[in-house]
Amino acid sequence: MLIGKQVLERLENEKIDEQAVEVDLRGNMLHSLSLRGCFYLKRICVSGNAITSLSFDVELPCLEYLDASSNLIERVEPGDVRTMQQLRHLDLSNNAITYVPQSIGKLRLLRYLDLSLNMIETIPEQVGELIHLQFLDLSCNRIKRLVGVLEMLIHLERLFLQSNPLEEVDGISDLIALQVLDISDTLLSDPHLSHVMTIVKAHDFAQIP
Repeated sequence: MLIGKQVLERLENEKIDEQAVEVDLRGNMLHSLSLRGCFYLKRICVSGNAITSLSFDVELPCLEYLDASSNLIERVEPGDVRTMQQLRHLDLSNNAITYVPQSIGKLRLLRYLDLSLNMIETIPEQVGELIHLQFLDLSCNRIKRLVGVLEMLIHLERLFLQSNPLEEVDGISDLIALQVLDISDTLLSDPHLSHVMTIVKAHDFAQIP
């Protein structure tokens, strides 16, 4: 089901088909979104709208892919993530998020997490429980410390931390699958920087988009 490239401000009167498996609403003028009854939904893209919060008030047991990038989201409520146990791909980049709930660690099947271009200051340790994660982008935020988060992410292949006031990070040496790392434009002290740069040189830095 595709409803993209239309001028929609809300979906209160135009209800999404409860049998829909894939929905594309990118580039509209949505301010809110309700997915009540969409039990079969697997993929949804709502990027490029004006949504201010994620408020999923129903179970989405089949949802695997959610792209809510480039909106006006300020906060992700804990209930939003507990309803999406099958989620593999979560893109919340380019919003105004300041807080990441601890319950994000319940998304145990997540492989892709993009929180870049927000206003996040703290990453909860529960992100370290996402043991299947392969891609993590935390760039362009306000993160100063990343401690007790990375060491269990043994499947992580791509890690982006650039453009943060980052002063302390640990666990990078435990990332045995790491292929791409960007820590440019941070405030890491020399001991941290020399350690991280050793890892960077071991891989193809040109892969970074």
